[in-house]
Amino acid sequence: MDDFVKTKRANFNPSATSVLCSTHFLPEDYNQRFDFVSKNRPQLVKDEVGTVAIPRIYVCNHEEQTCKLSDRDRRKALKDAIASVSSTIEVELPVREVVEQQQ
Repeated sequence: MDDFVKTKRANFNPSATSVLCSTHFLPEDYNQRFDFVSKNRPQLVKDEVGTVAIPRIYVCNHEEQTCKLSDRDRRKALKDAIASVSSTIEVELPVREVVEQQQ
């Protein structure tokens, strides 16, 4: 797991509770279980030593990319978003008033 995560996060240090989600594994990495108890809990393939499945799917996380904005860029994006919304509201309000007056 360390090497897989470190390809995207160089300073990653796993803890005892660190896990990877199922998105990073292929369907054949899971045991086929036919009992009703574990229907919603897939288990990775294991041998006597432990889990032998290797994560192979890298998922692009768009949330990570937006989190990497600097504080300045985040403030600018927020300011631009507010400005575009307020300009839309200013344009729409007079149009609504004209429509109401015509009725």
